[in-house]
Amino acid sequence: MLYKTVVMELLEGNDLLRERLRAEGSLLASLELMAGNLRERHRELVAEMQESPAVGGFREISSAALEIAVREIQDRMTAFLESDEKLDLDAIMQNIARPSPVE
Repeated sequence: MLYKTVVMELLEGNDLLRERLRAEGSLLASLELMAGNLRERHRELVAEMQESPAVGGFREISSAALEIAVREIQDRMTAFLESDEKLDLDAIMQNIARPSPVE
């Protein structure tokens, strides 16, 4: 799975966040942290979804889990940027790392 590619695409679609991270010199570190977080969240969701008897095969589970994990990151990036908080990589990562319930 190319988690860094997924995160790069998310950052490309979020100009404000990308430019702030670039200006602070933390774009690459942020990309790597978010990619690692996406990978871990994807794995967590796959494990949770595999426990459900009403779920399809591994490919379907993996695909659905990735969609959820990506949506969580997008939502948290948007919510963070819409707030009045100062941009702080640690705060972004803490918000992104916070798991949300499986739909």
